[in-house]
Amino acid sequence: MNFKIILITVITVIFSANVSGQTKYEKEYRIKEKDAPDKAVSFIKKSFTKCKWYSEESSDGKTFEAKGKLNGYKFSIEFDTTGNVIDAEKTVKFENMNSEIKQNINKSLLKIFASYKIKKTQIQWIACDNTLHELISYGHSKKPYTLNYELVLKAKKDSTTKFYEVLSDKNGNILKVSEIISRPTDNLDF
Repeated sequence: MNFKIILITVITVIFSANVSGQTKYEKEYRIKEKDAPDKAVSFIKKSFTKCKWYSEESSDGKTFEAKGKLNGYKFSIEFDTTGNVIDAEKTVKFENMNSEIKQNINKSLLKIFASYKIKKTQIQWIACDNTLHELISYGHSKKPYTLNYELVLKAKKDSTTKFYEVLSDKNGNILKVSEIISRPTDNLDF
């Protein structure tokens, strides 16, 4: 009898660990520039004349994010609590991406989901500060950097439709899929 209880407990813990690794919960709220790390503010002022600041809390910890526009594109730059850049993201249209990459992403998504609709696509850059400034300003750099794509989908899986965040590498190979858990609101929905 005790063996069954232990076995059920172990299975529950393993299942819970797998599910939590596949979900994404974020709480984002607006802050004033003075509440962001000084190092992050200095980084942003080199590329943007105006941006909005946010603090974000998730299962990964607390981060800061600056959102702004430059050359007709929306950008989001994420920082750790000390102001070091984590990554920079540029919103793009999926249909304007390289056809081979789109094809690879679509093939991979059809293996995971019964159906899906892409709601948002971003190019994600991970690099040192100077390289990120070049990428933000010009869209390219000769210095080394990592390029990924981040997509937000409304997708059907196991006969349930939910929102997901998908991260792929520069070739369109899926690296990570996370279910987006929407935050509860104070509004009553009828």
